[in-house]
Amino acid sequence: MTSHILSLLIESLTLESPRIIVPPSNTTGDLYGTVVLNCTVSGTPQPRVTWFKDGREISDQNLDEYSFVIRELSLPDRGFYQCQAVSEMPNGTIQTTDRTGPVVVNINGIVQYTASLYVPESKRDSLATATPDESRRILQEFVDEVNEIVAGKILAGGNELFFIELLASSEYNSSDHTVPVLLTIITKERGSLELLIKVREQLKKLNIGFKVDGIFDRF
Repeated sequence: MTSHILSLLIESLTLESPRIIVPPSNTTGDLYGTVVLNCTVSGTPQPRVTWFKDGREISDQNLDEYSFVIRELSLPDRGFYQCQAVSEMPNGTIQTTDRTGPVVVNINGIVQYTASLYVPESKRDSLATATPDESRRILQEFVDEVNEIVAGKILAGGNELFFIELLASSEYNSSDHTVPVLLTIITKERGSLELLIKVREQLKKLNIGFKVDGIFDRF
């Protein structure tokens, strides 16, 4: 009897499929600034909204699910975002969805270069006998060390970012002792070339060299 009454109530409702009226838009923010993505929806019953980044569901502490807030925007926050509207009846028998296409969140003043990082002698013996997985781990540890050096000596307190990351295809080249990397630079106070020069000089003092394609062709 109860299920029959519930079915009658469901049938008596005017159902409206969820629809995203105003989708989020491509957004570019300042490094360590705040970015807000908004998603306006309609539907009966009122749809709930979920958010996705690079195809994976994400959440934040914002109480308003129709807005996604990124506080202190940093490099990992860059990517493709989507919102999805979902309507579901109380008994779960009816569920429909609507999802936007991806929008891009980026950071002002970002410049990227392909480059090669010179691997010091202290790492080479381990790399010579390492398995592919071990080699990747050793190289990642080395890149992390370089990033810490740069952050501590060059960029402390500044609204700048200099970040080195391994490419998915990065492999140690034993003939010239290098590994290909991607440099990401975000700077307002100095031009990207000036920052590159200062970082290069600092690392050179530590016997860590890098060359940047089209800019620094020698270590």
